[in-house]
Amino acid sequence: MLEEIFVKKSIVKYFNIKYSMSFFDDIKYNSLLGETTGHSAVLFGDVALYVEGISQVISISQNKIELSARKRILTVEGNNLYIDVLEKESIIIKGEILCFSQNR
Repeated sequence: MLEEIFVKKSIVKYFNIKYSMSFFDDIKYNSLLGETTGHSAVLFGDVALYVEGISQVISISQNKIELSARKRILTVEGNNLYIDVLEKESIIIKGEILCFSQNR
C-alpha cells in the first residue's frame, strides 16, 4: 500500500510520484522552493495570452483589458481583444496583442 502526502495542491505518492499541479505551480515548486510569486503569464506569439493568479477583471474593451493580480494591475493592449476563457484564477485573452505590462 502506498502512503499519500499532500503538498499544496499536489499529491505525491511514495515510489510512484504523481503530480496534479498546474504548469506554473510545478515551476514555482521546483525553482522557487514554493515561494509565492503572485501571477504567471505566457504569451503565445502576438495572438494569445494565458495568465494565472488573477483576482478580477477590471475593464474590457477591444483595445485594452485590465486585470487585478494581488497588488498589481496587469494591462493587455492590442486590437480586437477578447476573453476566450475565464476561470476562477486564470484567463486566456486572444486578439492581436501588442503590449502586456504590469503596475504596482
